[in-house]
Amino acid sequence: MKIIKFFNILFLFIPLNIFAFIDYTYTSNLISIRTPLLPILENDDDFYKFSLSVKNIFSLQYERFVIDGEEWEASFTNHKKISNRYFVGTTISYKLQTGGILDPFIEAFHRSFNITQQYRDIHPRNKIFISYEPNGELYQLYDFTPYTKELRRKLRNYPRDGYQPPLFLPLNIITSPKASYFIQNQIPFPLEIIAKENNNYDGLDNPKVYALYQIKENFRNKLYIGINTKVPVVNKTNYFYSSGFDTSLFLSGKSYLKNKTELLYGISYTYYELKKWDWIRMPDHQWSFRIQSNYYYNIDTFFIEYLFISRPILNVGRLAEDSHFLTFGIKKNYVDKIYTFSIIENLYLYATSPDVGFYFSVQYSIN
Repeated sequence: MKIIKFFNILFLFIPLNIFAFIDYTYTSNLISIRTPLLPILENDDDFYKFSLSVKNIFSLQYERFVIDGEEWEASFTNHKKISNRYFVGTTISYKLQTGGILDPFIEAFHRSFNITQQYRDIHPRNKIFISYEPNGELYQLYDFTPYTKELRRKLRNYPRDGYQPPLFLPLNIITSPKASYFIQNQIPFPLEIIAKENNNYDGLDNPKVYALYQIKENFRNKLYIGINTKVPVVNKTNYFYSSGFDTSLFLSGKSYLKNKTELLYGISYTYYELKKWDWIRMPDHQWSFRIQSNYYYNIDTFFIEYLFISRPILNVGRLAEDSHFLTFGIKKNYVDKIYTFSIIENLYLYATSPDVGFYFSVQYSIN
């Protein structure tokens, strides 16, 4: 959204301004059913921030899902200091889910470093397509036809449209009477659900509001508690809105180390009212954890961040696994502005994290 891999952090120290965490968006299935509310650790001053991100994902699990596309997101955050210890903020985002532009570059990168394409290169470039097979885990229980079992190991037709049956459905009916009977009489869902195909989807996401309280401060450390809430503004014509209040409680902090380095960290627990989307069941909560190391060099800050998000879905194969992101980036501080650029990568579970993503933001201090 991938198990934690530890990375070494250079423990250095210098007292400089504290920068904001990157604003990630979970995009494992390119369907914004619910957006995780991550622990927030922001600058202590008033500021506005504009950010732009793009994330590409290609993932398939035979008999379960095919996911191919990109998500672009533009966000605006207004962060206010109420007193020495109290801070509040609001965020609004505009999203676009599309076939994108990154496929050729990713394929070229894989070829250059002799990395497997995982069938990416034989799918159409820069086209969005997402489909699920709700009963994929049941196939082995009722269909024993060697031909259809072998067929499922191969790629499904792509891109498909919502009027086409699954690639192997007619063959199941012809070659396996048992499978045909089971499909027609027992399975509660269609074999394949086309979620998105070749069309762009865009719109405003639910607005979010948050509040922070500083519970500890000394020369080297600061510690915060906070609450982050998604406001359930619902518009049925807009794909990105969702019902229900989502509320997150989090603990975050930052520690000055030595020789020009600081450590930022946070953990959050989010409770969701929305627990089902169509036939997809979701847990009522999610955990997230993030840790970032900043190294200062003149006006530049080099950073590495790890982000963990617990599973968002319960019943779709490898999509029901945790997410693990690794981000490398640079920040430049010019008087009252902070510019950030970073590259987002998954660690090794390609179903639940973007193949690659890019993030850019401009933060403007009000004071």
